[in-house]
Amino acid sequence: MKMTSILTACALSAAALLALPSTAKGSLTMLSEGERVRAEFIDGDYLRMESGDPEQGYMLMRDGKLYSVANQGGMTMVIDIADAMRMMGDAMEVPQDDLNNEFEGFVSLEATGRTTTVDGIEGEYYLLTTKENDGTESTEEILMTDNQVVVDFNLAMLNMVEIMLDAMGEELPEGFAHMRANTVEKGLGVMQQDNNYELTDIDATVPAAERFVLPAEPMKLPGMGG
Repeated sequence: MKMTSILTACALSAAALLALPSTAKGSLTMLSEGERVRAEFIDGDYLRMESGDPEQGYMLMRDGKLYSVANQGGMTMVIDIADAMRMMGDAMEVPQDDLNNEFEGFVSLEATGRTTTVDGIEGEYYLLTTKENDGTESTEEILMTDNQVVVDFNLAMLNMVEIMLDAMGEELPEGFAHMRANTVEKGLGVMQQDNNYELTDIDATVPAAERFVLPAEPMKLPGMGG
């Protein structure tokens, strides 16, 4: 989950409250590589993620953009993450090999028939096989579920990664489409992956719409114009 770990902990800004879709929604806690992140989301297009540490602020995705929101010295700062990445250029570049390792090496995803229950939600174990750049294949066990909250969160995370790759000027690896086709497009979401990734506290309650509103206008960054 390297890419998702890079992207945790920021948020959204703005003026009036917009009417948000309510067909897909919920909240949960994501445990990833030692980090605990609370996520709230609606319809796969609105996502708020925060670690619980006020100093780290939070991240918000909406309207096809990502924003980082933080409070510094009593002042709320909102930054368009794509603008910040473009301004920093090569300093924010993720090596193409890293992207390939994360998405490109998809080989197969096979159901094992073994099931378990987490937070009252039933899931089935799958074997995910991937291939490294040198041709070496490895297989790991992941827990998948058709629970709608988990599926919707997976969709929101995939959308977030896509926005980040676009901001970096990177093309979507071919394996990205394979992962999407074998998970959310089949009505499945990843609930656990080895010991590195786990979803808990899964709740289908609709988050308050105010949670997805930017608290201030995005800052004008040097060299971005406008």
